[in-house]
Amino acid sequence: MTDTIVKNSAAAVTNWFIDMNREPRVDLTRLKVQKLLYFAQGWHLAYFDSPLFEDNIHAWRFGPVVETIYQALKFRGKEEIIKAYVPGYAFEAGNFRMEDAPRLTFASDEIKSFVESFWGQYSGLPPWHLVTSSHMEGSPWHQVTSSPKYDRYTNSLIPSGLIRSYFKSSLPEES
Repeated sequence: MTDTIVKNSAAAVTNWFIDMNREPRVDLTRLKVQKLLYFAQGWHLAYFDSPLFEDNIHAWRFGPVVETIYQALKFRGKEEIIKAYVPGYAFEAGNFRMEDAPRLTFASDEIKSFVESFWGQYSGLPPWHLVTSSHMEGSPWHQVTSSPKYDRYTNSLIPSGLIRSYFKSSLPEES
C-alpha cells in the first residue's frame, strides 16, 4: 500500500485503456469501458483501500455506470471501438463541463503494476461476461438494485465502501 495519493478521474483511466488498446487488440466499446472501470475500481479498493479514480459509480438499470464516462461516450455507436481519447468532465451546479483529455498518473510502481496486470486479466474478457459478473447475486450493483429504496430512475450511488467490502471478500486468503 502506498501513502501517496494521486487523484485520477475515470476519464484518465479510460484514456489509459485506450492507449493500451492502440492496435486494437480488444473490442473496447462503451459497454466494455464501463465494466472495466467498475472492476478496476473494485479491485483497487480491495488491494489498496483507496479508489483508482474519484468518479462515483451508480447503479443504473442495466448495471454499474460511471456517469461522466457515459456522458463522454453516449454519442458514439453502441458497438464502436473507442479509439479517441475521452475528455474530462466536471460536474458543477447540476451541469457537466468538458475539460481536456486527462492522463493517468500512477502514485507508485506498485499501482502501475496493478493496473497493467488488471488490463492483462480483464481486457480480453467478452463484455457480456463482465456484465454477468457485475450483476451476480450479492454484488454491489445487485445489493443496491435489490433494496426496497432503489428507484431505477434515480441512478442510485453504489457506495465505495460496499464495492470495497465485496471485492475484499473475494481476495485470496494469505497463508
